[in-house]
Amino acid sequence: MRIGVIGGGFKPPHKGHYNLAKKALQEIEGLDQLNIYVGGKEREGISITQKQSIRIWKEYAKTLPGKVEVFPAESPIGAVYSAASKNPMNEVY
Repeated sequence: MRIGVIGGGFKPPHKGHYNLAKKALQEIEGLDQLNIYVGGKEREGISITQKQSIRIWKEYAKTLPGKVEVFPAESPIGAVYSAASKNPMNEVY
């Protein structure tokens, strides 16, 4: 299985994040799924929560050209590295 992974705070997810996900799904040949890991850390002066960011990503996923799964992550970059190490049978991008 070929899995793409993107991790970040996404406070909030915006057009650039959406376009990155869309480009990954379009340009990585044979990508079966794209996993989005949303960080839980609050940002000073920004009132969007992890749950809100996840809801936005789930709305984005409805219009993206492929299968997208969205996950909460305490450390989104750590989750990206874990996705690769915990799934040695998959190709992770």
